[in-house]
Amino acid sequence: MRRTDTSITLEQDADSSAPALFALLADPRSHVQMDASGMLQAAEDATIIDHVEQVFSMAMHYPSLGDYITDNRVIESNQTGASPGRPGGADSRPPECAGGGS
Repeated sequence: MRRTDTSITLEQDADSSAPALFALLADPRSHVQMDASGMLQAAEDATIIDHVEQVFSMAMHYPSLGDYITDNRVIESNQTGASPGRPGGADSRPPECAGGGS
């Protein structure tokens, strides 16, 4: 685990192919199942992530903040590697409040 003032990064080896992992990450609905914090409530739509700059929205909940929506913009997409997203959007809370992204 790596921790900075604004983020926490976790890494884990997975016994799966890169395309299988990409398929999992490309479906925002699966992010809720992977979330260990319990903050992610649901994907706002079922659109599969398929390009850079795509925005996907997640319904979130944090006890001190209540319910809110966070928008995540895809900053890199590589079906043989990672598909990181970065939170940010009109109705999003700052990353330090939202716990990062989905």
